[in-house]
Amino acid sequence: MKISAKQATAIIDSLRGVIKHDINFINLKSIIIASSDKSRIGDFHEGSQTVIKSQETMIIESDDEYRGTKEGINLPVLFDDDIVAVIGITGKYEDVKKFSDVIRKLTEILIKEFYYRDQTEIRRENERYLVELMINNLESSESIRNIANSLDITLEQLDRLVIIKLQEKEHKYENMRNLIFNSIRKRLDKSELIVNSHGDYILLLGDTDVKKLNKIIGYVTSKYSIGLSVGMSESMSDVSEIYYQYLNTNRIVQIAHKTERFEIVKLGDFDLELILLNIDDSIKSTYLKKVFQDIDKDTLKQWTEMLMVFSRNNGSINATSEELFVHKNTLQYRLKKVKEITGYDPRKLRDFTILYLAILLYKQ
Repeated sequence: MKISAKQATAIIDSLRGVIKHDINFINLKSIIIASSDKSRIGDFHEGSQTVIKSQETMIIESDDEYRGTKEGINLPVLFDDDIVAVIGITGKYEDVKKFSDVIRKLTEILIKEFYYRDQTEIRRENERYLVELMINNLESSESIRNIANSLDITLEQLDRLVIIKLQEKEHKYENMRNLIFNSIRKRLDKSELIVNSHGDYILLLGDTDVKKLNKIIGYVTSKYSIGLSVGMSESMSDVSEIYYQYLNTNRIVQIAHKTERFEIVKLGDFDLELILLNIDDSIKSTYLKKVFQDIDKDTLKQWTEMLMVFSRNNGSINATSEELFVHKNTLQYRLKKVKEITGYDPRKLRDFTILYLAILLYKQ
């Protein structure tokens, strides 16, 4: 296993609090690649060559006893019984010997952590590559199966595709996205996949019911205070279906996201929204101008929220006012204001339909 200078520096930084003496991390070419004494980084350390060959601890009794060395102790660092580095502690032997075993063991533990972290990242990248091939229809079904088999992934066990979009707010930071990714990953079966694709999470799940997925979404929503729009595909019986299921699921999760439906949705949950997706942009613009005229964005945003909630509650004034946290009279006033400005009365079925279509087009 090769240790990078960046990893070696992280190890040295972690060990500095354990001992006051300088610590050097020496690679198998006998070069100091990290040190608490920055002036020694890049120096050749002749004494380490003996440690590398013998895999035994070496005591150096005086400075420059070997080229590039100082008084102290040098210890072999092992990973799976193979030497991967030498760790050196500068100082008199009597002063540093009591720390030597602790420093070596801690170094070996940190190296193992780096190794398993690297393996996890490689695994995630391979899974992301496989999923990208499938959702973009870039390989034949046979090739996909062969790649999956090489990664010990049994695609036949995965029969649902899920896309999760994060609410667009302050949670755009990469660290937050990684935390959410890990939270979801921990709650999936080992055979199931999750990858990060262009800011969305794409999951390939086994025989996962909505109840389990709801529990995962509920946990993430509560922990990170963020809304999640979740699109779930129909059941799939073959890898060849993944591409088309992805296209459909991506369409519905886009609609859910734009209409702020932070819940699990399926293709069957939409009707008008799917039709509106295919309307020409110029027609959309003309329709919006006809309905909303030149209303300012802040007012339009308030109306959009109000009318979406009004629709969700089937026109109930009581339920809508409760969800919006406004008095019933305030809600009635705002609905009348919509009629005064647009000429369409939200409390009349035909007029509400016109307004609702305009809202959907606006949010698209």
